[in-house]
Amino acid sequence: MYKIETFIPKESLQVIRQALLEVDAGHIGNYRGCLSYYPVTGVWFSEEGSNPTIGRQGEWSEEPELKVEVNVEDANKDRTVEAIRRFHPYEEPVINVIKLDTGDSAAFKRIKEMETILDTALQKLGAEDIEELKAYQPEIDRLAAYYSSQDWKDDFALDEAGKLPADLKRGVLSEDGIYNMLERYKELLDSID
Repeated sequence: MYKIETFIPKESLQVIRQALLEVDAGHIGNYRGCLSYYPVTGVWFSEEGSNPTIGRQGEWSEEPELKVEVNVEDANKDRTVEAIRRFHPYEEPVINVIKLDTGDSAAFKRIKEMETILDTALQKLGAEDIEELKAYQPEIDRLAAYYSSQDWKDDFALDEAGKLPADLKRGVLSEDGIYNMLERYKELLDSID
């Protein structure tokens, strides 16, 4: 996972935002287009041979800008940087690409996988389609096995210690979230037997 930062004039926010959305940057769980921006002051000197969007050659510029930050999966890093370059108004945009420490990567991947199973199970429970739920039984069994495993306890401890990314969905690490889903599933199946 990477955090990508860039600095833009305020007027360019919507264009950059749309470019990021189109390459699926900032996709976190069931949310798309997740990013942060805040005001900063950019300072630069435009040297001879430059073609500044703001300011003039041979002069210092000090301008209000927005710092835009977006998180992307490893596989999406290059596409995101290219989208920023393509739509950024500056001749030489600053684009910082920062590798994020996602804690224990095995735990991170495991939690993301279990979170996907949990989300799907909750959708199927909401629809109360018994046949679909029964077809999904092997995945629900995996979720139940994870909940009673040492892996779950270790992942929970990592989360409690603050060693997992803040933007990681953690329904499977909530005893109420995973336990309640498994109980609802069991009750629904018991009611039809």
